[in-house]
Amino acid sequence: LQGDRRQEFSARNYLAWIRALGGDSEAAAREARAALEHTQTHRPYRVQALAVLARALLEQGQVTSALDAAREAMELLEALGTEEGESLARLAWAEALSAAGRTEQSTIAFDAARRRLLDRAAGIGDPSYRRSFLEQVPEHARTMAQCPTS
Repeated sequence: LQGDRRQEFSARNYLAWIRALGGDSEAAAREARAALEHTQTHRPYRVQALAVLARALLEQGQVTSALDAAREAMELLEALGTEEGESLARLAWAEALSAAGRTEQSTIAFDAARRRLLDRAAGIGDPSYRRSFLEQVPEHARTMAQCPTS
């Protein structure tokens, strides 16, 4: 990457998510932590790295650490108002709350994540693209599957 730190942590973020999607939570956590080392000055990218880390930690049964990472991701998301990693952060937060046995808070978090996805999808004019946005993006499909249709 020839010394381009932003490109490095962006690549590590995506590699972490690819590892997570592939079921390798240890490698996902390792790459997410490596990305976090380089994101102090680029806070929007931290949201995604923290969300991937939270999901990886949940897969490893480290609920308290996952909850901490997901909470930080949500705090940054709310402070920055960024869409980078938003869906993944919302999903990680809801799943971490659920894993921690905080059922009511988890239900509220899943509902908020679902409403935000539907709001974003409403801006997609083509129905097939809108459906793809909700059903084919892994974190979107997982969020929608956790929430009953109203």
